[in-house]
Amino acid sequence: MKRFSIVIENLIITNKEVIMRFLVFILFIISLSLLGNSYSFKTFLTADSLKDALKEKRMWNLSSDDGVPRFLVKSFPDGLNKQTVSEKKKIFFHTLIPIILTVFEEIKTERNLLVEISNKTKDKIFNDSFFKKTKLSAHEKEILKGLIKKYKTDNLDTLLERIDIVPISLVLAQAGIESAWGTSRFCREVNNIFGIWTFKGDGITPKHRKKGLKHQIATYDSLLDSIRDYVYKLNTVKAYKKFRILRTKRFDSIYMASGLKHYSERKEAYVKDVVKMITKNRLQKYDLITLLEERVAYLLW
Repeated sequence: MKRFSIVIENLIITNKEVIMRFLVFILFIISLSLLGNSYSFKTFLTADSLKDALKEKRMWNLSSDDGVPRFLVKSFPDGLNKQTVSEKKKIFFHTLIPIILTVFEEIKTERNLLVEISNKTKDKIFNDSFFKKTKLSAHEKEILKGLIKKYKTDNLDTLLERIDIVPISLVLAQAGIESAWGTSRFCREVNNIFGIWTFKGDGITPKHRKKGLKHQIATYDSLLDSIRDYVYKLNTVKAYKKFRILRTKRFDSIYMASGLKHYSERKEAYVKDVVKMITKNRLQKYDLITLLEERVAYLLW
């Protein structure tokens, strides 16, 4: 047995470079699918059935030390208004948490890829001239160009400012306000949790849209897509530049909330509502919750 273990040890040492190359290859294959992750969604016809599922998954009572499974609900079911206020809120928050964490996991992987690639060069501007002279591999160039296109900048510092997560408590607070705890028409019909507008002509027209306005309400295939778009807008839209700057100084939902002044026409009053939502519902207790099942791509970093 001892002789066998020595042979195995020598084999591992001899093939260390091969193993490392294999791991890098696997990481690259996974990274290529970053923007096209496919997940298995759960659907529920009633709020009661969703509540039972949360209890079965041990997600009914959560604390900051808990982890949650990748329990992804496609849409909020009917019947939330028939629950007590406390149960409605718990169903709403605890359904969204693993979805939010899944979006964050994607962003963390993007950020780690960017950092890994940027560590191989002293350049901070990734323009055409950079790509002509760089010694990065073709695969690394492809990943970097994809991030530049998605986040609309070729500046490394700006990319790092934009490719980042936000506090879970802030997402939950805005989601609760904008969707009336998952019961609004736009949330129920088209999974729009955050009241996001579109001007592409592919949304639904609000019944009481003010005269002269041409916006529509964006539509999403799932709650996951809605959260992805919401975080992406916070990370890229010019109106939330202050929000992103605040994030670099202190990762705290109440502190960062002032950067959301332009999210609503109500400006400062809206910010106060977000802060009140966070404090009244003690949402910051959720900020340290993690996913129990993280993707290999993230763990390899």
